[in-house]
Parts: sequence; C-alpha cells; structure tokens
Amino acid sequence: MGDRRASQTDEAAMASQAARDELQRAWTNQQKKSFTLWVNGHLKKAGMKIEDIATDFHDGKALQALLEVIAGEKLPKMEKGKMRVHMVNNVQKCLDFVKTVGVKLHGIGAEEIVDGNLKMILGMIWTIILRFAIQDISVEELTAKEGLLLWCQKKTQPYNNVNVQNFHMSFKDGLAFCALIHRHRPDLIPNYSSLKKDNARENLQLAFDVAEQHLDIPQMLDAEDISSCIKPDERAVMTYVSAYYHAFSSFQQVELAAKRIADVFEISRQIKEAEEEIQALTNNLLEWIRQTIERMNNRDPVATSSDSHGHLNEFRSYQEKEKPPKAEEKGTIEARHTTLITKLRIHNRPPYVPPKGQSLQEIDEAWSGLETAEGGREDFLLSEIRRLERCEQLFSTLTEKANLHSARVADNAQVVASSVVQGSSLADLVAMKKKHEAFVSEVAAHRQRVSAMEGIVSELGTLQYSKEGEASEVVAGVKAAYDNLDNVCQERFVLIEEELKKQQHIDEIRLEFAKRAGPFRTSLANVKEDLLEPYNVHSVAGVEELIGQLGVRKQNLSGEEAELQSIAQLNGQVEELSGSTSNPYTNITVEDLNKDWSDLQQLFVEHEGKLQAEKENQQRNDEIRIAFANQAGSVEQWIVDQREKFNAQMASTGSTLEEQIHHLNTLLAECSNNTELFDGAEAAHAAVVEARIIENPHTKLTMQILRVHAQQLKTLISNSINAIENQILVRNAKGISDDQMEEYKQTFSHFDKDGSGELDRNEFKACLLANGYQLGENAEEGVDKILENLNKTLKEENCVTLEDFIHFMTSQATADDTAENLEVNFKILAREKDYIHPDTLRSELKEATADYLIGNLRPSEDASAPEGSLDYKAFLQCVFNTE
Repeated sequence: MGDRRASQTDEAAMASQAARDELQRAWTNQQKKSFTLWVNGHLKKAGMKIEDIATDFHDGKALQALLEVIAGEKLPKMEKGKMRVHMVNNVQKCLDFVKTVGVKLHGIGAEEIVDGNLKMILGMIWTIILRFAIQDISVEELTAKEGLLLWCQKKTQPYNNVNVQNFHMSFKDGLAFCALIHRHRPDLIPNYSSLKKDNARENLQLAFDVAEQHLDIPQMLDAEDISSCIKPDERAVMTYVSAYYHAFSSFQQVELAAKRIADVFEISRQIKEAEEEIQALTNNLLEWIRQTIERMNNRDPVATSSDSHGHLNEFRSYQEKEKPPKAEEKGTIEARHTTLITKLRIHNRPPYVPPKGQSLQEIDEAWSGLETAEGGREDFLLSEIRRLERCEQLFSTLTEKANLHSARVADNAQVVASSVVQGSSLADLVAMKKKHEAFVSEVAAHRQRVSAMEGIVSELGTLQYSKEGEASEVVAGVKAAYDNLDNVCQERFVLIEEELKKQQHIDEIRLEFAKRAGPFRTSLANVKEDLLEPYNVHSVAGVEELIGQLGVRKQNLSGEEAELQSIAQLNGQVEELSGSTSNPYTNITVEDLNKDWSDLQQLFVEHEGKLQAEKENQQRNDEIRIAFANQAGSVEQWIVDQREKFNAQMASTGSTLEEQIHHLNTLLAECSNNTELFDGAEAAHAAVVEARIIENPHTKLTMQILRVHAQQLKTLISNSINAIENQILVRNAKGISDDQMEEYKQTFSHFDKDGSGELDRNEFKACLLANGYQLGENAEEGVDKILENLNKTLKEENCVTLEDFIHFMTSQATADDTAENLEVNFKILAREKDYIHPDTLRSELKEATADYLIGNLRPSEDASAPEGSLDYKAFLQCVFNTE
C-alpha cells in the first residue's frame, strides 16, 4: 500500500513538473517572438533586422545598432575582427554602455551573449525594454510597472467587460487590447460592443491586426499562443502593451491638457460665482443701510409723549430683531471677501477689485453711518419724550390755573353785580368805596399771576408744543375775563364816587380788617397756586429734595398763622363795637380766612402725600435700575470671560487647524446658545422701558452696548474660524503640513511684538532675515520689492498679516496656475495653433466647462482659422490680468 502511494505521489510530482516545464517553454517562445518583433521595430530605423534572437547578437553589431537607436547616442567604435575575442569585446562595450544609463545586468556577461545563451539574451533584452520602453512610464507617481498597469486600468475603466489586474490573465481574452484601441481610436473598432469574452483568439487577432495596420505597432504576440496558454508570459505582454502606451502618448498628452484646462476654468467659474454672490449680498446690505439711515434720520414732530414712547419701542425692536441679522450678513460678506482673496492668491489670479462703493472699507463706512444715525435717532426720541412730558405737564398746570382764575373772576363779577350802590347809607358808601378799592387791589394782585401763565405759554412755544395755540387762547380768555371785570369795577367805582359825595363814613377798624384780610387771603392763594406748580424728577434724591423744600415752605407759614390771629382780633373788635361781624369793606370773613388756612394745610398734606408716592415710585424704579445694572454686569462679565477663552484658545499651540476650528465652533455655539443670561437682561431692560426710566446712575451699560459687545465677540470668533479655514485652504492647496503651518504662526507671532496681528515693515524685514531669506546686497530694496508684490493684495500698505506671510512663504511652491502654463495646455488641444474650434473643446472637456469657455472666448481674427474658431490667448490675458 505504501509503495503504491509513493508511486502515485511521484507520478503527480512528475506531472506537475512537466506542466511547469511546458508553461516555461510557452513563455520562452512568447518572449522570443515579442522581443524579436520589438527589436526589429527599432532596428528598421537603422536598416537592419534579426532573424534569430538567440544568435544574431553574437558579434555585437545588431546590439550596438539597437542601443544607438533607442538611446539616441553613439556607442564606442566596434572592433573589426571576427574572432571570438573581438565579438566578446564588442558585446562587452554594449553591456558597459547599458550600465552607464543606470541598468543593472545581474549575471549577464558578454560570453553568454556570444555563445547564444537564450535565457541570458532574453534577460538582457527584457532589461533593455524595462529601461528604454517602460521605465519612463509614470502615472500618478507610481513605479514603471505599476504606472503602466494603472494607465491600462484608467483607460479601460468605462468598459464593463474588462478588468485589468495584471499583465497575463487580464489580457488573455483580447478584450483589454481592443478596449485600449477603442478608447483612443473608436473608429478602428466601431463594433466593440459586439465582441464576446468567449472569442479570445478572434479578439486578440482583431486587436493585433488593427494595431499593426493602423497604429504601426508590430504584432509581437501570437493570438493562438496567448489564448491557448494557461498563463501568458507577463514580460511579453508588458512589452506589447508598452508599445500601445507610446503609440497613444499623444492622446494622453491631449487628455492631460484637457483636464488641466478644465480644472483651471472650473476655478474661474467658482471665482466668478463667488464675486457675483458677494456683490449681491453687498448690494442688499447697502440698500438696507441706506433705507434704514433714512428711517433713522426722520425727525417728524410727534404730538404726544405716548406716541414718542411708541416710536422708542419700535426703535428698540429694530435694535433687537432687525439689526442683528444684518450684522451677521456683514460678517458673512467679510468672510466671503477673505475666502475669495485666498482662492485668488492660491491660483495666481488678479486680486478682486469690488465695484465702486462695495469695498469692505466702504461697507464699514456705511455701517458707521448707520450707527451714527441710530445714535441720533435714539437721542431725538429721548429728547422728544422729555420735551412732550414737560409740555403736557405745563399744559395741565396752565389749564388748572386758568380754571382757578376763571372761577375767581366769575365769583368776583358776581360780587360786584350783587352789591347795591343807590340808596346806601354814607357809612355804607364809604365802606363800599373802601371795599371796592380793596376788591380792585385783590383783582390786580390776582391778575399779576396771569404773567406766570404767559411764561408757561412762552415755554410751550420754545418747546414747540402742538397745543401752543390752544394754550395761548386759554390765557387770552383769562385776560379777557379780567379786562371785562376791570371794566365792571371801573363802572362800579364811578357810581360809588358819585354816591360818596353824599355820604361819608369811615369805619377804620373794618377798613383795617379789609386791608389786611385781602392780602392775607391773597398770600394764601399764592401759596396754594405755587403748590400746584408741576415737578419733574427721575430719582429718589430729586423727590427727597422736593419734600425738603415743601417742609421749608410749610415752616415759613408760621408768620402767616400769627397774621391770621391778628386779623381775627380785628374782627373781634368790630363785633365788640358794632355788635355785628359784618364789614362793609370786605366780603372776607374770619370763617373764610380760617377755611382758606384749613384748605391750605390740607393741600400741604395732599402734596406731601403725592411726593411720598412719587418717592416710592422712584424707589421702585431704582430697584428696576439696580436689577438691570446687575443683569447687565453679569452679561458683560460673561462676554469678558468668553473673550478670555477665545484669547486663550488663539494663544494655545500644539493643536491642528481642524482642532482649533472645532474649539472655536464650540465657543461660538456657547455664545449663540446662552440665551438664558441675555433673556434676563432683556427682561430687566423691558422693565426699564415699561417704567419709562431714562437715566440709570448704577451702570453705564445699556442693552444696545451689550448687544454690540456680544455681536462683536461672535463676529471675532466667526472671523477667526474663517481665517483658519483659509489657512486650511492654503495648507491643502500648497501641501503645507500642520507642523509647517504651526511653525509659520509661531514665527509670525514672535515678530508681531505689539500683538496687532500685523507685521510692520521693520518687523517683516527682521522676520525674513531670521528665517535665512536672502534679500540681496541691498536689504532695504529687497524688502521693498517683496512688499511691492504683496501690496497688490494687502488690505493696508506695508502691513503684512498672517495670511499674507503664509502666502509669501509658500508662494514658491505652486506656480503652475499661470497664463503661460495654461497656454501650453491650450496649444496641445489646438495642435499648436493660436485658435481652437468649439468642437475640439466639446470633444475633450466636460459639457459645462466647454460651454463656459465657448461662452467667454471671442471669435478668432486669424484669417487661416476655420469658421467658428475661437481666440484663447485674449481670454487668458483677461483671466490672469497679463499684457
């Protein structure tokens, strides 16, 4: 049993070895044929040809001719002798030349070639093929073999029935060869879709015939050998495929040129869209600013303080709801500007010049004008509130005084009309005259108080109150009433004088009472009227000052109380002498004076009560002021804390740009989501507005200031995020590592001594010298030259920002995106012509890119150009701003 198994194992091993030997013989035959055809393809340029690759290189002549053709150089002169030694020397000269061009001939000697060692000869030819036909093939920085394989994969990728993974089995069914031809010359295999994977030999033969007849590629492989071989020889297939690569290299060049043009003009399209978007956003923002400034500059007069408060509430609503989104739009525009400038720099495009009136500086100026107009609007509304509140108080006081005077005049007119002159006794007439004089004196004293009302009307005029005319009419009515009373009194006095001639009697005591009672009552009336004067206070201290003044005024009435008692004593004397308290000289009685005194005391109590109520109101307002001050202080401290977090983050090192953006986005989210603290301040502010509180001695902060500080913080963080995004854009575009970017930032910060975020001329010069930059013999001129180039895009002359610095340090790394380089690619597509036809663009570029170019290229003026051709040079000058 054991012998049988051993015998079976030996038979299997022998069969396996036989199969390997058979496969090796097949590979050798394939290499012989493909290498022979490859060699003859080059030797025909020298007028030579070999028949047997094993023997025809023995004297070195054919090998010399082959190397001179493919290397383009002359080899050392061959020895003329025909002896073996001469042959060995000649072959050795060829092998030595091969070594000089970087080819290593492992174990291959001149004797083996002379003796016809087929294995060594095939190895030598393969080494030569690798060096001169395959080594220079490089696709996407891969090795020669990998590059050739990748080229095959990319070219056959659109073909579903082809899957190139190697240089043996992947080419066995012939479809890969047909696909390579069809991809570059579809006219040569128009019926590619009808080819079947099962028809390997027919497919191979079709590809070999087409390549030989139309592409000048000799048939280096045998269709029958390849299709029937278990595993075709890799070297033979690679040799043949490399011929395809070189045959289609012009197609490859055109394809690469088309891709380069497409990439560049895709950037042009994106830049144009970005510019249009910035201009649209800027137009909208500037139009809103213009319209809003017109609104803010409105100074139309307002009728009432209530209307003014309504306008003030509208203004607050504008600050809280309408303006913040516009501030964010402004920040967006600034970020888009920065991103666009970065893209233009990366791709060596001319700097972006905004339309007139749309530069960042002009936007800032417009925004500053808006904020100035806002301040004017707020000042106007607050002054209107104070003015109208004062006017309304004055008008109310005027009305009360007018009513008081009108009632007094009516009472006095009734008194004059009720007294009888005719038929009175002499004593009555004397008394009547004295009484009338006292009455006239009293009326005159009251009339003098009308001037105070005229002063109110004058102040209302100065304050431009809408009811000034009505107030004037009220005062005119009072004066007319007094004029009418004067006339009545004059007529009455004439009657008394006529009757007095008949009767004279003087009652000194009654007259004294009348003379003193009248002024005393007038004095009380004046005090009462003074208490009706309006007051306008906005603080507890102001109310307390009025309370103190009221106490002083009340204390000053002690003398008036003594006068009242003295007058009462006169009335007692009258009653004692006459038995009556009647007084023909006055209608004033002690009861009247006592009542006036009591009323005045009650008025003091009421006035004191009003002041106490106002004090309580101001105390409540003070609580509201303090509540807002506390809330505002908390918000401001939170903003300060967030700014310190931001400064700490910006000062930190060791993190990647992406990590920095993550941290800043987290901080920005905190700023946007912390609504609870701001809601508390807004609620406290709403309480201030509702209470009509204008001044707050407990804080200089306002809700507007807090909103501006918060928005400034968010704008600062957003701008920093945008700046880092642009750094990432520059880093990725120019291949800068995170370590390099951090090194640039640290270098910049080291020389930015004042922390301004910019390097002045001297700081920039020191930075260049410290980094080993050669400024030439004249360092100052070297710096000037660099700044002159940088100033094309600098925001402020000779002030170098971090972004400018990074751009300068990396500007030498990428210089491909230029008009000159792009013109080279256009010339490839245009077959070295200065014009190009739309059909060429459509055949080589994507539809959108082709349409963009066709729409922007102007017709060619070259008389030799076919109809419809386009001039691409002028367009390149426009895109890259060249002459």
